[in-house]
Amino acid sequence: MKDKNNINDLINTKANEEKIENNISPKVSIIVPIYNVEKYLRQCLDSIVNQTLKDIEIILVDDGSTDSCPSICDEYASKDKRIIVIHKENAGLGAAYNTGLDIAKGDYIGFVESDDWIESNMYEELYNKAVETGVDVVKSLYTRAFENDKFIVVNKFVTSKYCNQIVDDAKKVPEIYSGHVSHWSAIYKRELIFENNIRFAETEGASCQDVSFAFLAYFYAKSAFILEKSFYNYREESEGSSRTKGFKIALSSLKMREIISNLISNLQVEPFYKELEAKKIYQALMNDIKFRTPFNKKMFFIKQVSKLFKKYADDIEFKFFNPREKKEFLQIAKSPVFYHVKNSLIQIKMTKEVSSVKLFNFLPIYFNKRTKGYQSFRIFHLPIHRGKTVDNTYKRYFFLVPYFKKITKNNMVYKYLFGFLYRESLIYKQIDEQDITKTIGNMLSCQKTHQKTFPKYKNKHAGQDIAIFATGPSLNFAPTLKNTINIACNRAIEEYEKFKFDYFFAIDYPNTKDYIENVFSLDCVKFLGRYFYNNSDMVYRRSIPEYLYSNHKIEEFYTEVPLAKNIYHNIEIFPLFDFFTIVHPALHFSIYTNPKRIFLIGCDTANNGYFDNKYKKDVMNTKKIIEGYKKIKQYADVFYPNVEIISINPVGLKGIFRDVYTRDFLQDKSEINLDEIEFFEDFVKKEEF
Repeated sequence: MKDKNNINDLINTKANEEKIENNISPKVSIIVPIYNVEKYLRQCLDSIVNQTLKDIEIILVDDGSTDSCPSICDEYASKDKRIIVIHKENAGLGAAYNTGLDIAKGDYIGFVESDDWIESNMYEELYNKAVETGVDVVKSLYTRAFENDKFIVVNKFVTSKYCNQIVDDAKKVPEIYSGHVSHWSAIYKRELIFENNIRFAETEGASCQDVSFAFLAYFYAKSAFILEKSFYNYREESEGSSRTKGFKIALSSLKMREIISNLISNLQVEPFYKELEAKKIYQALMNDIKFRTPFNKKMFFIKQVSKLFKKYADDIEFKFFNPREKKEFLQIAKSPVFYHVKNSLIQIKMTKEVSSVKLFNFLPIYFNKRTKGYQSFRIFHLPIHRGKTVDNTYKRYFFLVPYFKKITKNNMVYKYLFGFLYRESLIYKQIDEQDITKTIGNMLSCQKTHQKTFPKYKNKHAGQDIAIFATGPSLNFAPTLKNTINIACNRAIEEYEKFKFDYFFAIDYPNTKDYIENVFSLDCVKFLGRYFYNNSDMVYRRSIPEYLYSNHKIEEFYTEVPLAKNIYHNIEIFPLFDFFTIVHPALHFSIYTNPKRIFLIGCDTANNGYFDNKYKKDVMNTKKIIEGYKKIKQYADVFYPNVEIISINPVGLKGIFRDVYTRDFLQDKSEINLDEIEFFEDFVKKEEF
């Protein structure tokens, strides 16, 4: 089959050669201007001669090349009669294009720059769409091809409602007219070009000559079609590329915009069109001022730009300008010297990664860069603070002194301050395709488990009070509450004789293994949780062993630490909320029982040890835990507005819920303003406990 296709291609090619010899118009004429691009020329020409659309005319315009390009052109022409070669003296890109236009016979005209290449089906797809729709211009997207094999499809029309349909009078559609010029990613009907005498500007060099062509093409086009596909590969950073020529491009750009301005005056275009062109001119020339013009030439260039801006300033309504752009446009038009002085004295750059301030565009005052794995803060170019990642080790320096180190190893993160380890934590793995199966399995298990566990507790404690006891030092100051349902979290169960707990919540085995088996002899309902982690290692390291579930009468539940962005209302199906503390699931469950009040006791939310001065080896992420409490507060306010949550002797939780303090807790807390707090003793009298 492959050989048969090759034979058919050969037959079609020879038929097309005979049509050219007989002066019969090909479907598409492709004009290729060439100047000193021997490194890329063969790839370019191969991509054209191998087009699936065989009825094409290929016009190679050698613009006085001094390398091997002329001989390469002649070589290809000797093998393919569809190729016409013109050797001429160097006169610039615009003149080369116009030379090709002078002899082009195709029903449609296309362009390819000689250091780029195209996909094999480009002209077949563009031509078929042109015949199908009958439009004057069919334009596609294009791909920016970088030397490091990075490819980016450029698409400024993707959100436009005008894509993939016929657009009448394209110059009146901002989304079409304001798109990228990229004249080479389109084909143009022959009549459009020749009846309106549309040509390229013949300025010096190889920059911006396509601007006038695009302007006139869209001005005269009765209809256009934007095909949302990419066929053209535009090579970035190649030798001879217009993007590598700096100030020369800025001058060419200015010259072209002056030509466009004169065309607008001569054609007497309507205000809408003039407004669009003013915005394009502003965008192009501001980019040239800021990034292509050297400091010693800025004043000259800004004055030239000012003359051009003045032609538009009084005639447009700035419909397509935001307030900052309008202010900058008018300032350059009316006071170019002031603009130059103001922007030259202090150069400010602000992006997502970099912020900097320069004096006179060369004296750095301030520089700050933050990216993943690298940061640098400098004043007067002196490195004050910097950090860098090398081989999974991140180090920070103050001046030249290393003070912080973070090592990532075996799915753990170890943090050191001046050489001392102060925190170790697990890396939460991003969910991938394999994790999707685990997540679905966990969800199904969660639903099956929770439908057995929770329905019987729904609204069970309506009108009652619940007290949740955690293990912070403030538990030592826990007041006596009458007629409350008491819930112990983790080691707080050791206070069973004092508080007679009704429920026990635990999930983290390393923190409970020393005492958890003793809990099963106590007369309370035991809730043992399972982590909803995607990370298997975390499940094995932290989860309570299965034999404790099977050997004892317990209530099972799931929590989801890594995914806990929201709180699920229906816990009969979904996991309990957990933001790095067992108190969160206990509080979520308590709210579900719909009590009158919930008291939080010993929920210190701080790295200040355990009650009874017990040693606390792990370090809590208090910021995350407090964030979780705030989420619960929002959830309760919406779904259970009649449930009041009260923090007794809050440490870290102050201000989130209603705060109440016991007098014995306040004895050594001189930093707390007694005039601004509510005492538990007064609260008891007022609430009639």
